[in-house]
Amino acid sequence: MPPVRWDIRRFHSGRGFCGPRPRPWPRWRSFSMRLKGGDMEIIDPLGGAEAPAPPSVPPVAEEHPPLPAVPPVQPAGFLRRAVAFLIDTFILQLLYFIIMIVGFLAIRLSMGETFSFAQEASLVPVIAPFVAAWFCLFLGYFTFFHAYGG
Repeated sequence: MPPVRWDIRRFHSGRGFCGPRPRPWPRWRSFSMRLKGGDMEIIDPLGGAEAPAPPSVPPVAEEHPPLPAVPPVQPAGFLRRAVAFLIDTFILQLLYFIIMIVGFLAIRLSMGETFSFAQEASLVPVIAPFVAAWFCLFLGYFTFFHAYGG
């Protein structure tokens, strides 16, 4: 193995060694399409022949098979509608029950220990908003889904 020679200029710090090194090629060398002899030669890829004709379009089938007959739409029977009504009513009652529980808890917490459900005079103003909420929920639900899906 030959001995290692350290070039002191590599590790020397100073103004001459910290700047950019000169490029080994001329700065503005152009890699454009200019040729040394003048204009660029134009090459004809087809060799003077005419362009080939475009591919032909496949023929369109003139007759289509007949579509199967679709039976006319019939409304659901009474039993199916009754079951759907019961399911919808159950969903609405569940939502109403959640609203009612939250409302009664809010009233109970706001009035403290002085509130009593036994007094008829205090019961009507408490129940009236819940009946109105149930009516609006019921009416809005069926109106929306009747308009949305038929």
